[in-house]
Amino acid sequence: MDIHTTAAVLVLAMAPMLAIAQRLDGCPTTKNPVQAVYVPTAEAADRALASFGIGAARAELLGAMDNPRAEVRSLAGIQLAERGSADLAPLLRSWAGEQDECTKGVMRHALSVLVSRLSFDPAQHPEGQIWIAPFQQCASRPQPLITLKIEQVGRPSAVPTIQITARNESVETIAFAGAASPEELFSPTVLDPSGAPVAVPDGVAPMYRPLAQAGIAVTTHGRHFVPLPPHRDVQLWTWSVGEYFEMSEPGTCRVSLAARFPYLATTVCSNTLNVEVGN
Repeated sequence: MDIHTTAAVLVLAMAPMLAIAQRLDGCPTTKNPVQAVYVPTAEAADRALASFGIGAARAELLGAMDNPRAEVRSLAGIQLAERGSADLAPLLRSWAGEQDECTKGVMRHALSVLVSRLSFDPAQHPEGQIWIAPFQQCASRPQPLITLKIEQVGRPSAVPTIQITARNESVETIAFAGAASPEELFSPTVLDPSGAPVAVPDGVAPMYRPLAQAGIAVTTHGRHFVPLPPHRDVQLWTWSVGEYFEMSEPGTCRVSLAARFPYLATTVCSNTLNVEVGN
């Protein structure tokens, strides 16, 4: 079942001849594999909750997450996602324990809305840069919350490819952030065989510039919720690093990634990988 956002409470993906009964959270009242769910806006969710006698106060929304009606739990999740970081943990717990398939999907969407907002750190995008500045040092912790493993995949080539995998070292699921490209969340360091920084191609450079100077239309709306279960590896990206750095000369380059996630109160440092660049 596809989860989308729209101003309408619901829209059918495939409009059948017969109307299908809907819940107020956009979910069907019966399982229907051909129907898309269009998640209500926060305003629509607020009105729908009011029809159940539930107000917008945080205590009421948290209580609604245990309501026996699945649509009420969905709507409360949408509202909690609009409030801020204090509601990330209860929303994550509710998502993890939810048994209704569609409500779980709506809650996942709500978590993506919240994680997308929380993971955007203005200090790392001071002038609206889409990608975080490269070649930043990483201050690793003695007992990291999340470890990041990078490894080369495939044969050495002029466009080497790296697989990026995260591991949650804690005992609870972490609401991590995903993005279209790792550079939106991590600062990459790529050094040539002599130890000098590898240049960024002209076509890629605008992604690191202040948005007003980039000269391109870009967004960060691709950020989304990625659950990291305890002590499990989760593959995040397969990254063609050779497309984003000029690694055309054969030899051994060194690659690493560094990130700060204030909303998780942690830094994430990868290993330093020797990448073999071929012809």
